[in-house]
Amino acid sequence: MQTNLAKFLNNIFKYVVFFCISFIWLNFYYHNFLACVCVSIIISSIICFILSKIFYNKQEKTKINLKKQNDAKLALTQLMFYDDEELLNYFFNVLSFSNSLVTRSNFGIKVNNTLIMPKFSPELTVKEFLSIYKKFKSTEQKKLVILTNKISNELTGFLNNFENLNLEILCGEQVYFKIIEPCKIMPKTIIKFKTNTKLKLNQIWEVSFNKKNAKGYFLSGLFVMFASLFYRFSLYYQIFGSLLFCFSLFSFYNKKFNNLSTKTLFE
Repeated sequence: MQTNLAKFLNNIFKYVVFFCISFIWLNFYYHNFLACVCVSIIISSIICFILSKIFYNKQEKTKINLKKQNDAKLALTQLMFYDDEELLNYFFNVLSFSNSLVTRSNFGIKVNNTLIMPKFSPELTVKEFLSIYKKFKSTEQKKLVILTNKISNELTGFLNNFENLNLEILCGEQVYFKIIEPCKIMPKTIIKFKTNTKLKLNQIWEVSFNKKNAKGYFLSGLFVMFASLFYRFSLYYQIFGSLLFCFSLFSFYNKKFNNLSTKTLFE
């Protein structure tokens, strides 16, 4: 988490970048140094204020959504390591939280006239589905709900051939958000995720726009900006300088490309 000092310095950096971009273009069209500086200060202040409001709201929503997705991934992964008995016990406790008429058998959980059967293999296959459905038909329940991680393409095509199976399949995040999250009972952690340190080969963007490059882009932009003061009729200086400042800002704030340092990208 960033300290207050780090946040302050980040905001200063962002302000200076927008000031430089504004000054480049104002100075290109209106050759009054003091006026360009004053107007650039006003423009930069307005832009930073607006962006701060937008990014703050977006960041809060992103944090919430990211946490929910991580919780769902963690829960569903743990369930794949449960055996059949553990799955039945877990979902019996979960469903009992919001339903009073819940009973369980050796192979499923009954809620009113519905039989719920969890099966968390990596992919639910046709063979596994047929085994589950035969057990369902041996009961007096009217509807079958299968809770699983994912269904195979083969099973998807297989099910498209039938009607009136009285069947509903909840997959992946549907299981988490419709059943697990409302009751706030997370699966017991059986296995922990390993932190990945290696990246794929096509990470050229991560090298180009890594946070360490922000300083170089910024200094280059400053050089081009001051050079444009002596070559007022060269549009190339304005365009290239603006791009360098944009690259600097993008490299500094883009979290996707700042997970690892440039050095570790090739390890």
